[in-house]
Amino acid sequence: MAARAKAVEEVELPEEVSNEESAPRVIKKGARGGKRVTLFVYEDEDGRTTEFTVPEKPGPNVTLKFLDEIRRTGNEMFASMGLLEALLGKPQYGALLEIEDLEDEDLSAILEAAVSMAMESAEKVSGK
Repeated sequence: MAARAKAVEEVELPEEVSNEESAPRVIKKGARGGKRVTLFVYEDEDGRTTEFTVPEKPGPNVTLKFLDEIRRTGNEMFASMGLLEALLGKPQYGALLEIEDLEDEDLSAILEAAVSMAMESAEKVSGK
């Protein structure tokens, strides 16, 4: 079972360390929330559509996991699939796996868009 990170609790700091420059950063669980955007749409044979959505601004942890997987395994495709699952969430990723009409070109375009979003988010954070 994977270890879960504990949420950082807000604490009162002594005055000598209470200025913003020296105070530790407090990260609140659930603070990201955020808007989701459509990555792609699937239309079934009856004309019903399903939107597959991802966070508009993927969290840095998602990108870090993707880059770490590439570093550890050297397999970009495997890492990209993990990234896609992290962005879509397990229910949507599971639904994607059930799409029998998915073509190689479709999957390539979806993965490319997911990787692009994650890397663009990381580049904004790093200022590059």
